[in-house]
Amino acid sequence: MQRTLCEAFGVSELQPFQLAHALDLSEGRDVFLAVGTGQGKTVVLLSPLVAASKRGESGIGILIVPTKALAQQQEDTSRKRGLQAFSITEDTVRESDLFGHVAQLKGVRLAIMSPQMARGDRFDRWLRVKETHQSIRWILIDEAHLAGDDSGPFKAYGELGFLRPRLPRTTVWCAVTGTITPSSTLTVAKRLGFQPGSFVNARYPLDRSNTTHIPLFFDHSFSGDEFLDLSFVVPFGMTSHSQILPTLIFATTIATSHAIMSYLDSLIPTTVPNRSQIVKLYNALMPLEYRNKFIEDMNSDSVLRIGVATDTLTYGLDIPTLPRVIVFDLCTSFEQMKQKTGRAGRNGAPAVAITYAPAWVRNIPAAEITTQRAKDDLKRREALPAVLRSWFNPIPSAYNNEPWDVSMCHCQTSLGTEDTDRIQQWKDDAQKKKAPQSRLPRSDGTYEGLDSQMKSSLKRMLTSWRQKKWASVRHKFPNRSHLPAQIFLYDHEITRLIDHAHICTDLPRFNRVMDGWKFLSDYGAQLFKFLIEILKAFTDIYNECSQPAPTAPPVESSKSGSTAAASSSTSAPRSLRVVLRPIPIPPATPSTSSLGKRAPTPTQGRTSTKRRRTAKGKEN
Repeated sequence: MQRTLCEAFGVSELQPFQLAHALDLSEGRDVFLAVGTGQGKTVVLLSPLVAASKRGESGIGILIVPTKALAQQQEDTSRKRGLQAFSITEDTVRESDLFGHVAQLKGVRLAIMSPQMARGDRFDRWLRVKETHQSIRWILIDEAHLAGDDSGPFKAYGELGFLRPRLPRTTVWCAVTGTITPSSTLTVAKRLGFQPGSFVNARYPLDRSNTTHIPLFFDHSFSGDEFLDLSFVVPFGMTSHSQILPTLIFATTIATSHAIMSYLDSLIPTTVPNRSQIVKLYNALMPLEYRNKFIEDMNSDSVLRIGVATDTLTYGLDIPTLPRVIVFDLCTSFEQMKQKTGRAGRNGAPAVAITYAPAWVRNIPAAEITTQRAKDDLKRREALPAVLRSWFNPIPSAYNNEPWDVSMCHCQTSLGTEDTDRIQQWKDDAQKKKAPQSRLPRSDGTYEGLDSQMKSSLKRMLTSWRQKKWASVRHKFPNRSHLPAQIFLYDHEITRLIDHAHICTDLPRFNRVMDGWKFLSDYGAQLFKFLIEILKAFTDIYNECSQPAPTAPPVESSKSGSTAAASSSTSAPRSLRVVLRPIPIPPATPSTSSLGKRAPTPTQGRTSTKRRRTAKGKEN
């Protein structure tokens, strides 16, 4: 076994836990393995298939993974080990009948899919085929901790236990994870079909001493176009891409990741060669070829130095030499954060994992919680997982109710002097650039300031314009065409334009308001023209509303009029305020008198209502 796996995985010697549990699986025992990220779980996971293939045996393995990106990566990894592996996702299954293809092949085969795919009709029909059912020898589950997620996108993980009674009793199960607590292990294992006492519960340290953790609070407010807390990743006055330490930054949304990429890209001097290739995005919307090239470039000493990614890269990303990870957004769980920080230093070399949290996560003495905002922040803190709060306030001395090895505590509570100096340099530089434009011109009175209703209306129209304009021009930007319209005109830029719309009486004033919009030179004039049309319409509404109400003409007295009537006709005319209220129409009820009668048309209904109102006015 040692020799077979070493040859397949290109290592000189297996770690003790790898060999021990490879033997467990090969001998038919189920294994639930928890060990730190980057420690070699994949060797254990694929070991029974590699060994069976070496012996010339036949059988099918099902590997469950959370994302399409990880499915593709596992396919590549498995094929390099000599296995017939196939990633079966919604994308690939459309192209060919991969389920049928796997069933027809001989030897050891591996079908890689998501839990949703395993719960689908196509898999169900495939499993009902007798030959297929009898051929399934292994069920392998990666990122098994996700079975404890009851409400997120991976809820289907917790339903995988349904497979256990549908498969042969001889099927061997293996689940692996790098993030799970001892208390939740048995619960998760049971959900996955592992019966207490009938599987090997293997647990090893989840932390790696080669990674230095730095939990931080944001020191600077950030808008959609400036992220000073991240500026240290770009050396001030850099001249070459090699001066940037390879870094992976996690952001929650595509819009935020693009904003971070644009900001960091703006810090790189235009004189640096290949500057447009230094910072790149990675998300699930990217083409497969782009994603593969991204990982390839991050793994090599290429021009790409900074990757800004969404949660797509949280699970299974294999960049062994990555020296630094930054988690920009506050994670919803400690396990999710640990998966992201675990992307760094997977080759055992020194690495840094920086995690950020907003100011409200910081603990405050009870005596200082006096304002409503402070009380609201306390409620938000209390809603966080306890270990996540402790991570930032400060590093806990123990985790998972396990003994804490002091050698594993490689933590800091602040950035190094070099990084903080860089942030200050970029901060000073930003203030110098903003100084000349810090004061916008005053309104010249052409347009009135907008009230809240008109601001809401303008926001809807600008958002619609953004959507339509981006749809018509995105083909001009092939590297960004897959991104949402928010990257064309950010929400904060729309808000700024709405707040200062009344001073945009000409194009130069508009340009000052929209200074910093990346597409200003190309599409600023078009947006200005659109804005002016709206402001003119708003002005017409203002003018119409500000006109005095018309007064009633004097009433002419008749010859037979009384003295009171004559006196009334000679007095100052009085205006009559008429308030029109809708008259509720009772629901029609069938009766003998109404049967066969035609209902009044809407026009007839309005005429009738008008006559009633006129009659009522005359009575008044």
